[in-house]
Amino acid sequence: MPNQSCRRTSFSPTMRPSTPTASSPLLAMLLALCLALSTTMATQALAEAPLVNINEADAETLADLDGIGPAKARAIIEFRETQGRFVTVDHLEEVSGIGLTTVENNRDRLTVGEPPDNEASGPSQD
Repeated sequence: MPNQSCRRTSFSPTMRPSTPTASSPLLAMLLALCLALSTTMATQALAEAPLVNINEADAETLADLDGIGPAKARAIIEFRETQGRFVTVDHLEEVSGIGLTTVENNRDRLTVGEPPDNEASGPSQD
C-alpha cells in the first residue's frame, strides 16, 4: 500500500493566489511612493555629499564623481599641473574626455575653491 502522505496533490487554476496587475490602483500607489522616496533619498544624498575642489582633489576623490573614472581623474590632475588652476567649474570641459554633460552632472558637487593668497590680492602695488 503506497504511503499517502507522499502523494502529490494538484492545484486547480482557481486555487492560485491572485497577483496584482499593472492596472491595480494599490500597485500604482505603491510604485509612486517608491519613486518619490528614492528621488528624495537621492536628492538628500547629493545635498550631503561634500564639495570637491577640482584644484586640490586627489585622483581617488575625482574618480568618485559621476562619469569620472581613474583615467579621467588622472587627466584632470595632469591638466591642472600643466595648465594651472581651474578658474571656473566650466573650465573643466577643456580636459580631454570631459564634456558639458559630465560637468553638468557634477556641477552641484564641484568648486574651484579660493585662489591662493598671491592671486587673491590682485596686482602688486609696487
